[in-house]
Amino acid sequence: MNKATITDLIVVCPSGSRPEYLTVSVPNGWEDVSGLANKVLEFEGRRYGFSGWNSDKNEAYFKSTVSVARILPV
Repeated sequence: MNKATITDLIVVCPSGSRPEYLTVSVPNGWEDVSGLANKVLEFEGRRYGFSGWNSDKNEAYFKSTVSVARILPV
């Protein structure tokens, strides 16, 4: 898994790789995770859906996906 960090809800990912999974460091625990839960990250043209988090390690996990629906305003 490739690791990323989160700063003010901006996720900084390592460049040059296209991993199947992405691990995001969430140093503030649930406070950070709540802003990421049920979200999709896009990194180098690839989409990653939120798949869960580990409160012991303070890490959020995202899995590569091609199935993404977008809610549009009416």
